[in-house]
Amino acid sequence: MRRAVTQTLLIALLAVSPVSMAYADNNKPAQQSECEIQANAYRQKHPRPDFLNDSKHGVMFFGTAGPSKPPFAYLDPGSGVTFQVEGDGRHLSAKDARGNLLWIRNPFVEGNLCPYRSAHPFISWVGPQSGDFGNYHLDPWTPPPDDKANALTFKFVNSMIDGGLKIARPKRGDRFVGLSFNSSQFGYVNIRNGDFYLGGQN
Repeated sequence: MRRAVTQTLLIALLAVSPVSMAYADNNKPAQQSECEIQANAYRQKHPRPDFLNDSKHGVMFFGTAGPSKPPFAYLDPGSGVTFQVEGDGRHLSAKDARGNLLWIRNPFVEGNLCPYRSAHPFISWVGPQSGDFGNYHLDPWTPPPDDKANALTFKFVNSMIDGGLKIARPKRGDRFVGLSFNSSQFGYVNIRNGDFYLGGQN
């Protein structure tokens, strides 16, 4: 009986990709987006980067996966909501001022983001969102006044939806925080429900 269990465990471990195993938490593979799974499978078959050939297959440049940061939190002063980045570096939770859990989301997986710069990007920063008011180019490093930043983010997200992006439209009055991955991919999180809107990558 013990031998059969050992063989079953061995088969199950071999079925998990190396990238998933590198991010196992409590012996469970970390979640990955469909694009991430496909891109990593492609990279395993084509280990030498070839920009022209890779781009034909929809694969952007990415290197090996690194370990995520330890869990960290950000308290948004405007809403009183605390955002917690979990130990897997992918899940983001929100709690109100009384400590009640509002939501927990996985922006990378839910947004079906693709690996870029890293085989398994993780959340590296959550904080005040910001923007350049002359156009839709948002600068995540220079915080402008909060109300203007929210208005710009609301306008930016709606313009992406008007352009065909399939994501729920935010409600008027929704507020946002900024979020960045270690891959330089960044975007905005709706404080009300945790919806993530990709802003770009550089």
